[in-house]
Parts: sequence; C-alpha cells; structure tokens
Amino acid sequence: MWHAIRLRHVKLSAMTLLQQMAAQDFARRETQRAGARDELGCALAELLPGTEVMVFGSLVKPGRFTDESDVDVALQREPATMSIYQLSSLLAERLGRAVDVVLLDECRFRERIMREAEVWTLPG
Repeated sequence: MWHAIRLRHVKLSAMTLLQQMAAQDFARRETQRAGARDELGCALAELLPGTEVMVFGSLVKPGRFTDESDVDVALQREPATMSIYQLSSLLAERLGRAVDVVLLDECRFRERIMREAEVWTLPG
C-alpha cells in the first residue's frame, strides 16, 4: 500500500513539473511576442506614420509566437513612399525576423485576415 501511494505521489509531481515547464514556455513566448509587437509598432510608426495597418498571424495569438515566427502585416494600399517589398525588407531588418506584407485587395485569404487581424492606427 505504501509503495502504491508513493508512486502516485511521484506521478503527480511529474505532472506538476510538466505544467510548470509549459507555463514557463508560454511566459517566454508571450515576452517575445510583446517585444516583437513593440518593435513592430515603433518601426511602422516611423516608416508609415498615420497609416492604418492590420497585424495578423501568430503575433496576435497568445502563446503562438515563437523564435521562428514571422510577422504578418496587411495594408489597404501600397504606401506612397515605398513598395511592400521594400517595407517588408526594412521591417525584417529592424525586427530580426521575416516579415510578410500583403495588400488586402490582392490577398486570397483576405476574409480570414479581416476576421482575425488587429487593426493598428499608427501615430503621425
């Protein structure tokens, strides 16, 4: 009997340890996500002041953003000062990760973006 109780205790401790590890991993990903959101906001405000952008993908989903995640941005129209390819390159350089910039009118998954994205209105 004592042996069975002891095994049950070890199993519960292992579950708790796994839960702790998962919570730490989630917290780390959320810290990364918050940092990337801040960096993206600053970069976009500098590059596209006064513009409305839509941010979608893992950057707007708690717990989904990882070291390998890219950043996804949608625009209503191409900026007057640069192409979306130049914007993507500048943002990737600033954030240190891949950045996809799409135009909503040309995007085949426009409806999904409209449903899931966060709309950011940049200062300026």
